[in-house]
Amino acid sequence: MSLGTITVTRKVKQGPIRADLLSFAGDGAYPGGGTADFEGLYREALAEAGAGSPNREVLGIIQVDVSGYVLRYDDVNDKLMVFESDNGGADGPLQESTTANLSGVTFRCIVLSI
Repeated sequence: MSLGTITVTRKVKQGPIRADLLSFAGDGAYPGGGTADFEGLYREALAEAGAGSPNREVLGIIQVDVSGYVLRYDDVNDKLMVFESDNGGADGPLQESTTANLSGVTFRCIVLSI
């Protein structure tokens, strides 16, 4: 599966660095290891929003509203990963989400790109 439709709600550019506020539903069948081709999905969203050159390279993400989850961009493998704390962190550090269907969760994050 893939993420829900990505909406670019705000765009800021400072020199070569760009910051875009995105909103999207989680993956309907979240795969272990993360949702692949996040950069491609981001580029498609920029093109649909008419937000300038869609040929951007994702540097990283900043969480805005992630519904209690933690997002991480794996730039080596181009995957968006979702982590969660089980039992309030009482059983150790964050772990990758085991919730297969995250389509009911809306994520908001800022994508930094060049």
